[in-house]
Amino acid sequence: MPMRSIISQFIRHPSALSVVPFGNGLIHSTFRVEEQGEARYILQKMNTMVFKKPLDIAENLDKLSLFLNAKHAEVFFPIPEKTLSGEPYAIENGEYYR
Repeated sequence: MPMRSIISQFIRHPSALSVVPFGNGLIHSTFRVEEQGEARYILQKMNTMVFKKPLDIAENLDKLSLFLNAKHAEVFFPIPEKTLSGEPYAIENGEYYR
């Protein structure tokens, strides 16, 4: 799995980072991205067998975030980071990562 290539779509200088599996997700493959042994980010590989239209998922999350920020700002709603180029996913070999 070309993790360095994927991570470089989110982080400018990923050379000091390592990637380790995180948990046993039932739907997505999840990884902990570490810097000097400390967790820095969570990276998910989307299961496109379950979620056939990942871009629709990203659009729905954006809409939900906008609604909550406008109507219920007190609600903490984490959303995935965009890539450095502003895309909702890094796409590598037809696989979607967020």
